[in-house]
Amino acid sequence: MPKIIQSLHLKALTRHTITQKASLAEELERVRKCGYAIDNEELEEGLRCIGAPVLNHTGEVVAALSIVGSGYRVGGAKLPRLIDAVMFAGRQLSTSLGFESGSPARPVGRVRAKRPA
Repeated sequence: MPKIIQSLHLKALTRHTITQKASLAEELERVRKCGYAIDNEELEEGLRCIGAPVLNHTGEVVAALSIVGSGYRVGGAKLPRLIDAVMFAGRQLSTSLGFESGSPARPVGRVRAKRPA
């Protein structure tokens, strides 16, 4: 388990919030493999989000985009189509920043902090 996860104090905001460090590590691994994240009412009851990374020309994650809506609107049979749409938009933005789809992405969480001038 990464040190950053070990150092966290995970507080429940809803009954769906991930509060176990092992569960968070598993979820982050799923996000890395799938290329998108879902907030399934973890921040606020009834609210669901789908997010995807935006990569620059070096494959570094420089931003993210997401959609948010009620669990009814962002769920059920609509979920796969919405995931595809968010991932497509993320790929388009990444391409506009010079990322080439065959290039390896730099893993989220390993982005180097800029040094102060």
